Amino acid sequence: MLIKPDTPAPPCSDDPELWFVDDGTIGHARVKPELLAEMIQEAKDGCAVCDLREKCLDYALARNEYGIWGGTTWDERRRLRRRTRRPSHVA
Repeated sequence: MLIKPDTPAPPCSDDPELWFVDDGTIGHARVKPELLAEMIQEAKDGCAVCDLREKCLDYALARNEYGIWGGTTWDERRRLRRRTRRPSHVA
């Protein structure tokens, strides 16, 4: 994803590993289950205030990226993709 030079740095640039904890690890270490939800929410909170959120989400959806992108986890994006693929039933 290309970011223009005059664009403020996104929150994920401060602690990139935080955006890749949704599998229960950070780096090569396991995250304690009681901390995992808190860490995922912290990443999502960073996304919530980011001007690049929509572009980031589109990027992740198009490339099936892993981690927190655009305020969503991989599982949440998987569900979004499923919903958009389902044909609508017209009676």
